[in-house]
Amino acid sequence: MIIRNYLLLVVLLIFQISLSGQNADSASMAAKDGKLANKLYNESLALSEENKYSEAINMINKAIALNEIFANAYYNRACFNLQLNNTDEAINDFNKVIEIESNARAFIGRGYAYLIKQDYQKAMEDFAFAIKENPDYAEAYYYKGCANIEQDKLSLSLSDFDRAIELKPDYAQVYNDRGSVKMLMKDYEAAKNDFTKAISFDQSLASGYNNLGKVNEHLGDVKSALEYYTAAIKISPDNYIAFNNRG
Repeated sequence: MIIRNYLLLVVLLIFQISLSGQNADSASMAAKDGKLANKLYNESLALSEENKYSEAINMINKAIALNEIFANAYYNRACFNLQLNNTDEAINDFNKVIEIESNARAFIGRGYAYLIKQDYQKAMEDFAFAIKENPDYAEAYYYKGCANIEQDKLSLSLSDFDRAIELKPDYAQVYNDRGSVKMLMKDYEAAKNDFTKAISFDQSLASGYNNLGKVNEHLGDVKSALEYYTAAIKISPDNYIAFNNRG
């Protein structure tokens, strides 16, 4: 999802799926149904690993039919729905998770869905609640920072990204997006440092290479800019942003 259209794309928001692999609690259900629910649930995980999200949802629906309080199944179905841009369905599933067992991860997921819908107040409330539930949850600070970018609160977003990095020093996406904020603030050298760290932690991060190209362009190093744009294209051959920048 594009959070801000700055020049030729600086900041990206990517929902990091963190699926649960836990089995259903079969204590309150027939052993046979519990075993089948777990089997269907695990099959949905395997389908999701192949990016077959519609099929995964169909499979997990069957598991939920056998166990209506299967919180992990609702959470994973919400993640699958996000991948299919079914935002309202995802919110309904996150609501169900929170109803069954309130946890920080579900609030982060729902907050992200609200962020997609540009309902920033609800998004911020969910991220704040997630932080209250688990103050060491780096992802909550990351998405809160992204929400602050959308509201043009760049200084607050930097504080959130700083905290996320304190909690998770190898968080490549945060370095990338913090660098993007610094670019927006025209602090190009600091932005370059963050983009460099981003690709050092994740060498497959095409947006990091693209952003390094853009910041080097601002700094007058056209040769390096071209090299980074080319690297971004090599990683992501359909990256039209990098092609446009290189052109």
